[in-house]
Amino acid sequence: MDAEASRRKLWGIAYRVTGCAADADEIVQESYARMLERRPDEGERPIEAWLVTVATRLSIDRLRRRRETPYDGPWLPSPVETPDDESDGPDARLGAFEEATFAYLMALEVLSPEQRAALVLRDVFELPAREAGAVLGVTEDNIRALHHRARARLSDAGELPAVGPDARRRTEAALQAFFACVIAGDAAGALRLLRDDACTYNDGAGVYHAARRPVHGADRVVRLWLGLMHKRGAPSSVALVTINGLPALDARFDDGDPKDAPRSITGGWLAPDGRIATLYAVLAPRKLAHLG
Repeated sequence: MDAEASRRKLWGIAYRVTGCAADADEIVQESYARMLERRPDEGERPIEAWLVTVATRLSIDRLRRRRETPYDGPWLPSPVETPDDESDGPDARLGAFEEATFAYLMALEVLSPEQRAALVLRDVFELPAREAGAVLGVTEDNIRALHHRARARLSDAGELPAVGPDARRRTEAALQAFFACVIAGDAAGALRLLRDDACTYNDGAGVYHAARRPVHGADRVVRLWLGLMHKRGAPSSVALVTINGLPALDARFDDGDPKDAPRSITGGWLAPDGRIATLYAVLAPRKLAHLG
């Protein structure tokens, strides 16, 4: 068993099922701790398969508990920095960026925990139905049914944004142009860059000031961002980073009100016509703690 490859695989499963990097870290640690407590007989079942089962079931439990706990404002996934070039894969925590974008992870929120795990195991990690069924403790027919229902529900979310060099270039240009307009107070310019039904999600987890619900409609999105910029002021520094396969802006702010976030990761994705369809901003400190 390649220990590092197995660890990355467990982390990738846990992150995609829970949507939270901190949860994925804890799940991987717990999986290995359980292995050391009662090491499985590798002659009966490969250790990696045993670990995948433990990590997946822990992830399902963690996702179920998260959904049962009230959350203050829109919930967003944890941002994970990814290399610009997928050829850097050996050091990447995610790989398969198309199945780890913010759009994909947010779309997965409509699925039940079991459906989400089935989709991740079958589509992302390409486990055969028999192996995926063994992980979830169901028959092959049941895993196929879970997978089919998950795919059907996911398709209702519409086409997910592309990930690749061209998509990254266009997204980077659109984000930089939009926030240049916001900083300059150019509402008309910002509006031209958004699709009419654009939306924005801000996740402060109740720790920092943030919109308490998703904001829909280009006019309202622009008003929100202009208002936030007027109140908070321009960031003291901004760095371009690649988050979950697409560009995002890592903004730092000088000291302000204790409820003003000192840092935000802001990104989004484009509609087919090149205008911005969705913007997100992650301010929640637990979700940014693991970023450099």
